[in-house]
Amino acid sequence: RDPNVMKVLRLMGPRFFTILLIQLIFFVRDNLASRLSPGSVTSLTYGWMIQQVPETLIGTAVGTALLPTLAEQFSSERLEEFKATLGKAVRLLLVLTLPIAVILAVGISPLLDAAFDFGVQGTALLTWVTAAFLAGMTGHSLKEVAARSFYARQKPYPPLITAGINILLYVTLGIFLYRPLGAAGIALTDSIVFTLESALLLLILKRQVDVRYDLVPVFLKTIGAAVTGGLIAWGGLALLSSRIHPAIAGSLSMVVGLAAALFWMRPEIKSLKNL
Repeated sequence: RDPNVMKVLRLMGPRFFTILLIQLIFFVRDNLASRLSPGSVTSLTYGWMIQQVPETLIGTAVGTALLPTLAEQFSSERLEEFKATLGKAVRLLLVLTLPIAVILAVGISPLLDAAFDFGVQGTALLTWVTAAFLAGMTGHSLKEVAARSFYARQKPYPPLITAGINILLYVTLGIFLYRPLGAAGIALTDSIVFTLESALLLLILKRQVDVRYDLVPVFLKTIGAAVTGGLIAWGGLALLSSRIHPAIAGSLSMVVGLAAALFWMRPEIKSLKNL
């Protein structure tokens, strides 16, 4: 009956059901994929895992590191600092994740072929599935911060409600897309619904605490970084793949593309130390 224990339990309950709803998505995904051609479930498993590597290193890392800061700022009623930290994190994730997703989608095919050796058709399927998952990397990363912003304020119900909406949209859109687009359609469903969920969470935060995201200049910069990095990765791969091992060509092309994209990201990357 300790008040603090009861408080933890009240917060943990909605979080438990939120995680349960998220896990249900994997059952839906594999159920739809099992109705498709052989290899679809495997391609979705590996494509999700590949997308999760950069998403975890960026989105989950930033969200986890920010939770204590956001909680302290809100509990001590430093609301302006809370809003500034959240806005800065959203801009940082946007400018980092979208260019990286584009560069990986463009240049990763030779690495998949070398790593998994699924043959021409299997590699093509895995490449399209991975690219479709990467389309949602920004949404997944933004959700990491947005959801934790509610937990920092001890308000666990908005993430629970949006997770419920998410699973309904996933089932509906997945049924609509998985036949014409195959496994890539299921991966695209994942990207769409999680991006919409992150946008909804950020919109609710804006209405509740009046966060100013100031996304227009950052979005233009992000597009510039994505186009620059993607074109360099694509051009490098086309130029080098016939001269050196394709996996090496893909790796070099993506590294050079990322280096070029970082030129656009310098102010946001410098802001990491101030989060």
